[in-house]
Amino acid sequence: IGLPTGVFGKGNFVVGDIKLVGGTIQDAEGTDADLTGYVAPTPTGVLINRAGPTITVTDGDTETSVAGDIIELTATYLHDVIVTGTPQIDINVGGTVRQADYVSGSGSTELVFQYEIADGEEDTNGITIPGPEIILNGGTINDTAAGDPALRTFNSGAPDTSTVLVDAVAPTVVGSPTGPIAGSYGNGDELDITVVMSEAVTVDQTGGTPTIPLTIVGQFRNADYGSG
Repeated sequence: IGLPTGVFGKGNFVVGDIKLVGGTIQDAEGTDADLTGYVAPTPTGVLINRAGPTITVTDGDTETSVAGDIIELTATYLHDVIVTGTPQIDINVGGTVRQADYVSGSGSTELVFQYEIADGEEDTNGITIPGPEIILNGGTINDTAAGDPALRTFNSGAPDTSTVLVDAVAPTVVGSPTGPIAGSYGNGDELDITVVMSEAVTVDQTGGTPTIPLTIVGQFRNADYGSG
């Protein structure tokens, strides 16, 4: 039987008697089959046009998110669903389980969930989605057609999130600055001071040049950023 998209089954349906409708059921000799022993089955657990959502990453993939950035997941159903409350999807960021909250999509097939990266979070191997289903969190997700709770277990499992990277850890100064090298310096010579950072940084001099103040024999000077 071919099923139209508007037909929904929530686990059971009724099977009737065999009806010939003008046809025949015969053996090779042309004898009509005796159908009196037919007993209609009572199937259960048969879901028709009902499946859990497919989860995809719709913001934050193939990039490194920093504090304030949004990681967005979209749960796509086969048909429209109605949402109340704030369901969630668990995500693991650097070994800590966080929650992407439902933000929009009720009445449609696509539900949007978002998580905002916080200061200090880091995941250089890609976040993961540990849970096999959407968490209701006191809310509901119901089929609009069947009027029953929608299935929440991920269809086809969690998506690949190995390229959803997070680095909201601020770079820091490592150890003490070094230099200038001991020696005699004259007019025009440069005094170099080296500062080591915990990770590669970019120095933007558009609005000004970073400096380190120096006091040399009672006189104030600035060591301006030069390179690195």
